Amino acid sequence: MAPRMLDPLTIWTVSDAKPGHVNQLRALVAGIERRTAVVAHPLACADSNALTGRFPRAMTADLPAPDLILCAGRTTHRPARAVKKQFGGRLVVCMRPSARAAAFDLCLVPRHDDPAPAPTIEPTAGAIVNVRPSDAHDDARGVILIGGDSKHHRTDADATSSAVRAIVARDSSVAWDLTTSRRTPDALADQLGAIDAPNLAITPPAQTPPGWVGEQLVRAGRAWVTEDSVSMLCEAVTAGCATGVLPMLRSTPHGRVCRCIDDFTGELALATPYDAWRAGATLAAPASPLDEADRCAGIILDRFFPERERRA
Repeated sequence: MAPRMLDPLTIWTVSDAKPGHVNQLRALVAGIERRTAVVAHPLACADSNALTGRFPRAMTADLPAPDLILCAGRTTHRPARAVKKQFGGRLVVCMRPSARAAAFDLCLVPRHDDPAPAPTIEPTAGAIVNVRPSDAHDDARGVILIGGDSKHHRTDADATSSAVRAIVARDSSVAWDLTTSRRTPDALADQLGAIDAPNLAITPPAQTPPGWVGEQLVRAGRAWVTEDSVSMLCEAVTAGCATGVLPMLRSTPHGRVCRCIDDFTGELALATPYDAWRAGATLAAPASPLDEADRCAGIILDRFFPERERRA
């Protein structure tokens, strides 16, 4: 007997429009779509009622009821829960839930957030990112991603620029592409811009279109990332680059971001600390590919929709 054909899985995504959260939702939808047919309908939490969390009837009246609701970002939790209460469907939240975990069907929580064990909690290694493992890496290409000041880190312009000089000098046969971020202090950007190295090209963040970093990472053989950005580190490791971590001054040495960095360079052995590299350690690609979007997509289907045809 031929297998029963199923209608596409109807997914509603609830977004706060922040790029990192939007990318997490896109990555999960893409991971699910690699396995089964889906139809996704995006909703912006800004359009929901501030008190009830409900969306205007005109926005949802013509939509098919959701089989699955995905949300990312604290402000999306109330409207996503309102969608589930009104229309049904399984509710999956990325990152730590603002309400009790039992209010969601599944919570994909980074392990550096130290989530308490629960039936609805699935720890993830870092953040879910919209980058896929690549087999097109070129060892003659490298990328350097520089962040800036944050709640957890402070920049040291002299130390970071000195580290970049050492990297491009030691790996002089590699063509390095470097970009900074909106958070990079002018003093650090100026010092980086003053580096005179024929194998270093600097692209200001204003000149990097959406997806630029991901495009660099799937082609580069190696990457260096400042430790203030978990998402950039996860993108580099997921792409499969040999990844190094540039240190910064830690404002919260025992905070969640620092725990993630230490996890990646320690127990998970996914990236190499700069000091270890300077001491002779090899900058090596992860022994096992990290693809949390794909893994979590499989968990969602196995847990809630086991009857669905698998295309991957």
